[in-house]
Amino acid sequence: MINSLTSLRFFFAFIVFLSHVHLFGNTRSSLAKINLEYLNEGHLGVSFFFILSGFILAYNYQDHFLTGKISKQTFWINRIIRIYPLHLITLILAAPLSLNGFRRETFYWFTKFFLNLSLVQSWFPNQTIFWSFNAPSWSISNEFFFYFMFPFLILNVLTKKYSNTLFILFLTGIVLSINFVHKPELGEAMYNIHPLVRISDFILGIFIYKVYKNIESKNIFTSFIKSSIYEISAIILLLFFYLYRHSIPINYRFSSYYWIPMCITLLIFTFQKGIISKILNLSIFIKLGEVSFSFYLIHMVVARYFNFFVDRFEFLKNDWILVLLIFSISISLSFMSHYYLEKKISQKMKNYFEKF
Repeated sequence: MINSLTSLRFFFAFIVFLSHVHLFGNTRSSLAKINLEYLNEGHLGVSFFFILSGFILAYNYQDHFLTGKISKQTFWINRIIRIYPLHLITLILAAPLSLNGFRRETFYWFTKFFLNLSLVQSWFPNQTIFWSFNAPSWSISNEFFFYFMFPFLILNVLTKKYSNTLFILFLTGIVLSINFVHKPELGEAMYNIHPLVRISDFILGIFIYKVYKNIESKNIFTSFIKSSIYEISAIILLLFFYLYRHSIPINYRFSSYYWIPMCITLLIFTFQKGIISKILNLSIFIKLGEVSFSFYLIHMVVARYFNFFVDRFEFLKNDWILVLLIFSISISLSFMSHYYLEKKISQKMKNYFEKF
């Protein structure tokens, strides 16, 4: 396990949380305005998750697939077991929050519920579909597709000589196509949401693993001081891109704008040799990283339930208190979910499928 990357997962999940703060409570408050101006860049966190997912799967499964130690079916079952139980629970918890829609458009409500249940909602370029029920689950819909494609990708991206050229052409095509999309809603549906575009981030992660394997034996990251400089420089580069984001059109920022700093950050922290990695290897950050998936899926459901009570309780009208409560409850539920759902139920499901 690469602890520094596990810890980084929480920090990027927290970026997603911060980007949603303007949706909590009073959307016209000073906190909401600060959030919209400085912290509304949640797609940065999602890009990291997609790239990291490709890297970690390649890191853990390349040899297993190349040597035939694992079948596609076993891999798919293991990954579905990993993400689906919590998705299902948060979907069920979020369903009562949309009862008004159920009364107005019953058939459409059931259609959206079925699409979420099947984890295919991100394929439909419509905000009322891909953000329905528990909005963050659109990215889990993408991951569902990435997991299906991974066995085919790993046997080609890492082994075929022409794969580099084809992937560069694919990335170039995505970047160039952005110039021809001018409608904001279509740009978001395609470049922020759609699996066929966002798989570029996932494949980037696989390529970063390819680079990692090529430089692993060259002892570039043996020096603590040199590695610390690399790590600090990577963070500064990422911050530089973040600070200058407003000069970049939003369709680029959904993904491609952050490719370079994100890939560099991921690659450098993989070696865990610098001062920042030492901090990230503290047990508190590792544990937070381990529950980051739960935190990511749970926090919006918690926030939406809190929004029902904002007008009923005076102390909830203070947005700082509201956000602190939402964060505290979300992180507490995340720990419970990780240890009692992700670990125990997932293990029982694995044991069940291993019988067949």
